[in-house]
Amino acid sequence: MVKTLEEVHELYEAIDKDDREAMADAYGDILVTLIMGCACADLDLVECLAGAYNEIKDRSGTMGPDGIFYKDK
Repeated sequence: MVKTLEEVHELYEAIDKDDREAMADAYGDILVTLIMGCACADLDLVECLAGAYNEIKDRSGTMGPDGIFYKDK
């Protein structure tokens, strides 16, 4: 978890600097740390993603320019 947080911080800095190359690197690094974390917990990342997606797939709303999903009321 600590490594994932470090990588998220790097992503935040890359976004703040509008550095697309650093963003791509950080997103990749975050995914690697999530895969490793799931492996340590004997979980499958794809199954975790599928479960999360199934919870939200039928929600309606719009994605704002800030990248935040705003649910319809």
